[in-house]
Amino acid sequence: MGELLTCDDPAGWDAFVSRASDASLLQSWAWGSLKSRHGWKAVTRYLWSESGGTQGAISVLRRPLPGGTILKVDPEWSSPSEAAALEAVGGRPSRLPIQNQATMLVDITGGDAAFARLKESTRRNIRLGEKNGVTVEASEATAAMDIFYTLLQETGERENFVVRPRAYYQDLLALFRERGQVAVYLARHGGRPLSGAVMLFFGRKLIYLFGGSTSAGREVKPTYLMHWRAIEDGQRRGCTEYDMWGVPLNPNPEHAGYGYYTFKSRFNGAVVRFVGLYDLPVNRATALTARLVERFVRSGQPEFV
Repeated sequence: MGELLTCDDPAGWDAFVSRASDASLLQSWAWGSLKSRHGWKAVTRYLWSESGGTQGAISVLRRPLPGGTILKVDPEWSSPSEAAALEAVGGRPSRLPIQNQATMLVDITGGDAAFARLKESTRRNIRLGEKNGVTVEASEATAAMDIFYTLLQETGERENFVVRPRAYYQDLLALFRERGQVAVYLARHGGRPLSGAVMLFFGRKLIYLFGGSTSAGREVKPTYLMHWRAIEDGQRRGCTEYDMWGVPLNPNPEHAGYGYYTFKSRFNGAVVRFVGLYDLPVNRATALTARLVERFVRSGQPEFV
């Protein structure tokens, strides 16, 4: 019979989770540690051991809600059979997703062949960035995250999305830096930072977590070159896939995320739709109340991550 065990080994945990077919950054050790510093009361990591080895892992974060207890499950699963497995144990689709429900995955295998697979306009913009003298640096320094945070704040004001406090991003940098899994990319022109991104390296994935830019300097194409430099670094680290992290389920020009969907689609990736967030009530009698209360608890919070 199988056995549920708790795990207190960060290296062993990440080694298993990052190799899983449904590997998710959100199950990484550093991610749980980050969340435990910002709004979540505790994190427990469980391993399912069977037939002499580990067969599964799940990181459980806890936060008190008035009215009852709900286990929220948001796996990076994409098939109807996987959704049916959640429904078979009482899961109900949540109306309030926490994470992106679809992503764009770009094949970055083959060295220079990855460049050839980009859309022609994207390749042209990368070359223009080089021609225009854009420089890109990758850093793990606190100062680099401070510069990025300024770019992110400007972008949030321009695009009307909520930005977390500076400490959240600095904690993310520190926790993932301990494991060599993070880099802050800054694209400059004439010494001035024009575009920035926070990239994570987890298993075979390069992950584009956050991005920000100024409204000036777009004509020199800093962002395209920055993303290509990150892809090159990912290739050197053994990454085979670039997870651009989130796109709208049904993109259209009226959607708030249509702009970043258009940009990400220029890297010629494949859209993967997840089954979505499910609520598994621990206490069925009070689960409905908790689902209603949650609407107010999450008011004014950042939409994703």
